[in-house]
Amino acid sequence: FFFKQKTAYEISTRDWSSDVCSSDLESRERARDDGDSRARGGREDDVRYWVSAEGGLVDAADATVSVLDHGFTVADGVFETLKLTDGVPFALRRHLDRLDRSALRMGLPVPERAWVRDSALATAAANAAEVGPLGRMRITYTAGASPLGSDRGENEPTLVIAVSPTKPWPESAAVITVPWPRNERSPLAGVKSTSYAENVLALDRKSTRLNSSHEW
Repeated sequence: FFFKQKTAYEISTRDWSSDVCSSDLESRERARDDGDSRARGGREDDVRYWVSAEGGLVDAADATVSVLDHGFTVADGVFETLKLTDGVPFALRRHLDRLDRSALRMGLPVPERAWVRDSALATAAANAAEVGPLGRMRITYTAGASPLGSDRGENEPTLVIAVSPTKPWPESAAVITVPWPRNERSPLAGVKSTSYAENVLALDRKSTRLNSSHEW
């Protein structure tokens, strides 16, 4: 859909009903009715993450990857973010399909589907009580530890699966335009890459403008 050129305005998430399945809306309403305290679930530092370098599930405090991991040094990786409802990942197969496509576009070896799927399900199940009725799962897959620079190394790729409690989306959101265009000719166009610096800058710009009363 298209946004008119305005400094900021309110849009209702209910206008997206054609893009959001009924189960999403029902779970959102259910979480809201349960109240903020329950929707937040347990303490985030009580969760366990899946880290391939550690051999599986580890406590959040012990979850580490190499400082030379290419996903850390040059954002050489792909990811997916999933909604968790009562400990169940939403549309897991479709998210993993896109993860595979992104890995292919990035020239990364496509991860074994059963390995990623089972790891995601195990992570969701292990953290269901801590995360609560509404959560977020992030699956990150990188080129693994590599030499400093842009060249990839010969180490195994890194898989990290993290979860956290979350809150329902608000009924509306403030929107601004940014002065820089997306590069539609980039080799990463359409890839769910870990290179999200442009998004960070855009959100930071929005926060700055919303906090500056003279902008309105």
